[in-house]
Amino acid sequence: MQSSIRAAAPAAVVEALEPRRLLSAAHIANQLAFAFPLGAADPVGIATDAQGNFYVGGHFEGTVDFNPARRKRFNLTAVNVAGDPFVAKYSHDGRLFWAEQISFASTVSGRRDLTANSLTADAAGNVYLGGGFLGTTDFDPGAGVFNLTPGTNAGGDAYLLALDTNGNFRYANRVPTPGTRGPDDVLNGAATNLATDAAGYVYLANRVQDEPDLAPQHTNVTLTKFTARGRTLWVRSFAGAGATVTPLAMTVDSAGDAFLTGHVFGSVDFDPGAAVRTVPSNSDYILKLTPDGDLAWLGGLSAAPAYGLTTDAAGNLYAAGNYAGAVDFNFSARKSFTLTAASGSQDAYLAKYSSDGALAWAHSMGSGNSDGAFSVAVAADGTVYAAGEFSGRAYFNPGVSRFKLTSQSTFATFFAAFTPAGVFLTASQISPRANQLIALPAGGLLVTGFLQTPGDADPGPGVLTLTPLVPSLVNMFLLELL
Repeated sequence: MQSSIRAAAPAAVVEALEPRRLLSAAHIANQLAFAFPLGAADPVGIATDAQGNFYVGGHFEGTVDFNPARRKRFNLTAVNVAGDPFVAKYSHDGRLFWAEQISFASTVSGRRDLTANSLTADAAGNVYLGGGFLGTTDFDPGAGVFNLTPGTNAGGDAYLLALDTNGNFRYANRVPTPGTRGPDDVLNGAATNLATDAAGYVYLANRVQDEPDLAPQHTNVTLTKFTARGRTLWVRSFAGAGATVTPLAMTVDSAGDAFLTGHVFGSVDFDPGAAVRTVPSNSDYILKLTPDGDLAWLGGLSAAPAYGLTTDAAGNLYAAGNYAGAVDFNFSARKSFTLTAASGSQDAYLAKYSSDGALAWAHSMGSGNSDGAFSVAVAADGTVYAAGEFSGRAYFNPGVSRFKLTSQSTFATFFAAFTPAGVFLTASQISPRANQLIALPAGGLLVTGFLQTPGDADPGPGVLTLTPLVPSLVNMFLLELL
């Protein structure tokens, strides 16, 4: 049984839109609709349903008011001093519907024994939260009780929590951690990535941390497909003797093909079947699994981790991340397409691959400093948006005419827009540090991230300064661009 508070949908505080001249006749989402901070919280995921309502999940500390309306409050108070996981639902224009929390009081002060790592939602508004837990936990945020306990073979397991569109508890699953822990070993699982497909199936990437007492530590990954009701359909494991495999991002297309990316060190067979498919050690992998969990293709990149993945209606894949040095973004052994980062720096990239893994295009963005992209989204009209951070003067147009931005703060967030063919449209910036963006069904972008100092959240000529509500801690913010 957890504390639960619900709210009616109050009127949202909506900022006036600023006029902005666009570089293309196509509509580009770069005008601010609303923006608000949410106190001491850090987001781990945002998602939308078919109606354009959006869901955000993460951790919060202390007491946080999740209602952005000025005259109404909607407070949740964390049980654990290190913070509790939460899920909140908002309308497309930023009105709060509900917020829920799950709690576990750690026996070690300041330690998070219950974590939230990822969130997703399906078209009907069923929302899923994934993370890890180290002790018996009640996952029902309402009046009921639904306890899960980690397996005896490990110190902690991953979990999948399902709520309906009204925030009511549907089910919670323990995702078993493979392996057996020794007396002084660390063996924990945590759901780092979640996704749903058009049919309502749920996909969960589990990062398994294995730290034997007298042997080198390593990490492996399992990918599980569930029905909408939580029944396991298949599990695929990516591991190797003494190897380290980490998941960074995951997405699923409308046909139910799953795409997973991350980093590998050592030798790992990524083919669940009889064949052996590997990428070089100390490289970044991108793979595609069919709806039945078979390997469709595998690609490797050197020093180019992708932190954002998404697909379009045709099943093309978009990857956003950062890279250093010279990197070949073409998976083909017979062709190459190399981007070279500025000398001694790290640049952001955005790449498009066809459904069979063929490179369509790749572009570099950045300055002579440390830059990177962390999220990518495709709007209903096909416009591709990449978000990331940059410092100093950065260039975003891969064509002849160079388009530059100069950061308003030490590190600023950029939004860059491209056509499906890779033609640059425009770029803009905000001062707060975002960490994820998604496209809304009716148009526009939803952005969330971290706020530690006051900053301008308007990417247009206007100014809207967001100020942390709890200056001593990391705060969360939400904003929408139209």
